[in-house]
Amino acid sequence: MEMTIAVFEKICKVLDEAHALYTVKSHAEASTSVQAARARGLGADGVRRGAKAMILSADGKLIQCVVPGDVLVDLEKVKALVGAKEVALANAGDVKKATGCVPGCVPPLGNLFNLPVYADTNLAQDMVFSAGMREKSIFMKRVDWEAVARPIVADLAKKK
Repeated sequence: MEMTIAVFEKICKVLDEAHALYTVKSHAEASTSVQAARARGLGADGVRRGAKAMILSADGKLIQCVVPGDVLVDLEKVKALVGAKEVALANAGDVKKATGCVPGCVPPLGNLFNLPVYADTNLAQDMVFSAGMREKSIFMKRVDWEAVARPIVADLAKKK
């Protein structure tokens, strides 16, 4: 738990230094997009507004892909985008080692962990994401997030 608090503090520091406007909300623990939308008290579009940060292994190199909470990462699209032969979800151990977070609470700020960030074109303009802890979320405008995360934006998603 200590490490995730450190990640949360690092996120806030980076956002503050960038003069990004954001709000932190504490809520019941959540580890999936649907649980998080409920815990955050969001309505019908709550899952879609969530920015799901996935750590993938592309030919053995870790990258981060961020998609709306109501879709899946399309591994074939990612493979083509990054020019990799093999792309797969990173295992929990690799995620923890790279980010200090367990899967389900990784923030969509891979650049904090020296990971390239790829973002889906359909991320919500009013987005919300895990703040390094399963019981804290950050609400912010996509434009402000992009200024901090500096993602490569592309079509990365497929419907569930």
